[in-house]
Amino acid sequence: MYKKFFNIYLNIITTHHLHFFLYFFLLTLLECITYTTSHAASIEPGIRLESLCIENNQTKLDLAIWYPTLQKPIQINYGDWNIIASHGAKPYPGKYPAIILSHDSAGSRFSLHELATTLTQKGYIVVSVTHQGDNADDMSLMFTIKQITGRVHQLNIIIDFLMNDQELFDILDTQKIGIIGIGTGGTAALLLGGAKLDPSAWWDYCNNIILPSSSIIVNDAYCSSWVKPKMNILAQQIDPQETYNNPRITAIVVVAPGFGMFFSKESLASLSRPILLVEATKDYINPPKYHSQYIEKQLSTYYEMIVLSEASTATLISPCSESLEQVLPEMCSKELDVTKQLIQKEIANTSAAFFTRCFSLFKK
Repeated sequence: MYKKFFNIYLNIITTHHLHFFLYFFLLTLLECITYTTSHAASIEPGIRLESLCIENNQTKLDLAIWYPTLQKPIQINYGDWNIIASHGAKPYPGKYPAIILSHDSAGSRFSLHELATTLTQKGYIVVSVTHQGDNADDMSLMFTIKQITGRVHQLNIIIDFLMNDQELFDILDTQKIGIIGIGTGGTAALLLGGAKLDPSAWWDYCNNIILPSSSIIVNDAYCSSWVKPKMNILAQQIDPQETYNNPRITAIVVVAPGFGMFFSKESLASLSRPILLVEATKDYINPPKYHSQYIEKQLSTYYEMIVLSEASTATLISPCSESLEQVLPEMCSKELDVTKQLIQKEIANTSAAFFTRCFSLFKK
């Protein structure tokens, strides 16, 4: 276990403020020892599904909630996803931190099931959502202001739900809540952590783009002939003074974030949470140079950064079923399954270590 523990730190590419890092290191070591002692039983993922009525009961928000249990899991089929978990199992007694997962565009509450189950086995409650208007079945809000602010609103609703859900009352540590956001989910996570939006960099963005020779796309996704006009409208609708900060969130993990051009040193200066920034080197939708690396250069708060050299848009979702592979062969090829599992387990391991340190140090 300790060899694996040290390898996590060897993969950290950038860390600000060495004294914080060393303190985090010692805290993680202590809590890993405590965790191993107090969770000797084999924790498995239980799961339940919820649909929250919102917007005056005009629509619903679909959730999947993973939680620790001792019941042996089985394969469960949820539409296009095959998940290993125990539906409705009795929770294993204890107080567990919560992590909210915000999927990338075209995802769903099940598209990060490998990440969710791995985190649950490490002693976390995990809540995943299907974002309205920005999911596999409905992309109507893509490249609009509501794609971003709508996610923030929905994540706030989920936090309210966590605080009041009777089934989680006995096992949830309400003082320890984190977010893992992927793609646009990472954008929303930054806002909930205190960042603001700034449209100023957008106006020159398309003039400065140079895609790598290895890119599988010809034009930057944000600068195509049909997306750029939508982005212009989005930029005009941004209020740089609007705040989205939610003080109930302790720490955030931002994986291959999108909309990097809507952040600046000034808009990120109000971030008040520690951040783990994860670069997906082969992400051609949100090229690291213009998104994750660009955001890193603007950060003044405490952050850590890791680079996943084999990660791409396709490998940041969990293995798909055969039915989904037929519909989305580029995202769901069986040849990608091993890489997907390795990448999601790496994100889970690194995120769990990061949250452990943050939950110990930054107590509300």
